[in-house]
Amino acid sequence: MRIQSSGRISWSPSGIFVVSCDSDITYYPLDYQSCYVKVSTWGYTQTEITLVYDQDTPVELGFYSTNGEWDLVSAAGTETEDRSRGGQTFSTLKFQIDLQRLPLYHVMNTLVPVLLMAFLIPAAFKVPPGCGEKVGYTLTVLLAYAVYLTIVSDNIPSTSENVSYLSVYLGLIFLYGVISVFLVILVLCLHEKADDDPIPAWLRKLTLSFLIPVTCWKQGIGCPNKRKKFAVKHDKGEKTNIQEKKQNGSYVTDNEAPDEHAQLKWQTVAGALDNFLFMIMMIVVVITTLVLFTIIIVNYAQNI
Repeated sequence: MRIQSSGRISWSPSGIFVVSCDSDITYYPLDYQSCYVKVSTWGYTQTEITLVYDQDTPVELGFYSTNGEWDLVSAAGTETEDRSRGGQTFSTLKFQIDLQRLPLYHVMNTLVPVLLMAFLIPAAFKVPPGCGEKVGYTLTVLLAYAVYLTIVSDNIPSTSENVSYLSVYLGLIFLYGVISVFLVILVLCLHEKADDDPIPAWLRKLTLSFLIPVTCWKQGIGCPNKRKKFAVKHDKGEKTNIQEKKQNGSYVTDNEAPDEHAQLKWQTVAGALDNFLFMIMMIVVVITTLVLFTIIIVNYAQNI
């Protein structure tokens, strides 16, 4: 204590205190945290000691050093009081410190790799079934994503009060990868079937009426949406409309259309299904990515 001649007594206690605060990881790694520090005099009642703070400078930042991960957004204080069981009141100061995580490190080392690896999963359906590496590629991508999932999970603060959107995204993409493994195996099973094995009627109808038109699959059977009509003149001057359609390097007329049912093979079914699954998986990954990352980015933009 310092006692001055005017009768003023000043006491400047010093100390270094380590405090922790509850974190909300919902929008990790572009999150915004509010930490609360409470200072009270439990040894003295409010009539004995009253705590006050400087209204202009609630938190002195003269000794504050910048941090490479967090940016100090604001600091504010309020005067409150706590009451004990005996009815006595104690002077209390409550400080709110708002922090925002700096995005550059996590964008370059977390978000970008996660996004790029997510689009490797639909690419598994573009690997030709006959090359022999289709399942190997899918398992390699799934294993790589699992390893990166472990690394990212170690950096996310551990809490059960809320779940990070990034964790939800990683879990969904990993689930899509597992589903892709089974779908790739299904495609390979269809591709390796013998030509003399009959194709079920429902599968033949599904392939010819839906898979081939939707995916515009051209192996063995042309895309029905890309036929061109033109006229040829016979020797007698008659004109006949024919459709330009490639079949083994030749053109056929409407009356001479080939028997598509006879041409359909298991390899064609597998190829059309492969292309269809690529489109579906790509759409699912894109929608999942846009929805979850839009939520994170919008929340970050609102707190800037």
